[in-house]
Amino acid sequence: MNSSLDLLLQWSLLIGGIIFLIYMAIVIKEEKSSYEDEAVKVAFKNFSLLIPSWWGILKQEENFHEYQRTDTRYEWFARYEYINEEVTELEKKLEAYLDSEHIYFDEEETVFETNPEHFIRNREITDLIEQAIRVEGTATEKVNDRIYLDIIFMKLKNENGFYRFQSHSSVLNGAVEGPYFEETINQMTLQKKKASV
Repeated sequence: MNSSLDLLLQWSLLIGGIIFLIYMAIVIKEEKSSYEDEAVKVAFKNFSLLIPSWWGILKQEENFHEYQRTDTRYEWFARYEYINEEVTELEKKLEAYLDSEHIYFDEEETVFETNPEHFIRNREITDLIEQAIRVEGTATEKVNDRIYLDIIFMKLKNENGFYRFQSHSSVLNGAVEGPYFEETINQMTLQKKKASV
């Protein structure tokens, strides 16, 4: 009798798990089409970013934008920053930032990219880039915290400072908002200058 109940419980859990996964796939698919239809165009420095409509603004200044999901309890945020400091070697700025935040990437789980054409679609922007670095993967922050970080450092040819864009989350939440952060970078465009009268 007990084995029949155990078997029934196991099958119920399996079916429940499959239904939950199907539901999550539908939600993610709807969010993707919702992103494409309802994204909000936001000006940041020289760029226009398509920000998902469900991201809430935590802080918005000339050189700093921060977003978070305000409708859920995800451990996640996205930041878009312009740092007005002269830079010659972007990799040293990245290393200094990671050291200051006590972030150490897992070597075997990390993607390191220096070709901006691999993460920015807009050729008009990639032609302006002098240096770019993208690092994405799991990491340890402040000794104990496990995080998923997608971080981009980018310097344009005609500017002294540099950009730092990042999506920061717990390991489990990295796959939820990370793809939309990637899309904000992929679909980034240059702001059109208004003609002077």
